[in-house]
Amino acid sequence: MAQAAEQLSGKHVFTGNTGEYLVVGELLRRGIVAALAPRNTPDFDVLATRGDRSANIRVKTKSPASKSWVWRKHADGSVFGPVVARNDFLAVVDLPKPPESPKYFIVTTKEMDALLTVAFENWKTTPGMNGKPHSADNWERRFGYEATHHKQLGQHENDWQVITDFLNGGTR
Repeated sequence: MAQAAEQLSGKHVFTGNTGEYLVVGELLRRGIVAALAPRNTPDFDVLATRGDRSANIRVKTKSPASKSWVWRKHADGSVFGPVVARNDFLAVVDLPKPPESPKYFIVTTKEMDALLTVAFENWKTTPGMNGKPHSADNWERRFGYEATHHKQLGQHENDWQVITDFLNGGTR
């Protein structure tokens, strides 16, 4: 059993690392200086810069076997912390099985926080297995398991411009 848990944990590390490297590659392809943050850096995975501006990018990657992206809440109940800065973005990566190409959804962290809050509130009010209510104390925040989630994310597919605009001096 312990060996199976280690193998499963290792898969998650590979999935997360794959998403982070892919995001760095996509930013570099677009002429943005980007690099992975040191492991366990709080609040971001990738740092992107242009001139005197920088963007902090969190990366959340889903494997082909997963139906949704999963975040863990902090002790205060938030997913991204109490303050989300203007230069804080999220790259949500959907990894398909090879040889298909990954899908990228680029969104401000503030907007994703709002989407996760609504999704969790809806989940809490929907009966679970055997009609039992879901627990408000659940530490997971999931996104992607409902058709409406895909529609909400779909409008941000390949929207690298949101990061580019910010780095070029925009306020979006």
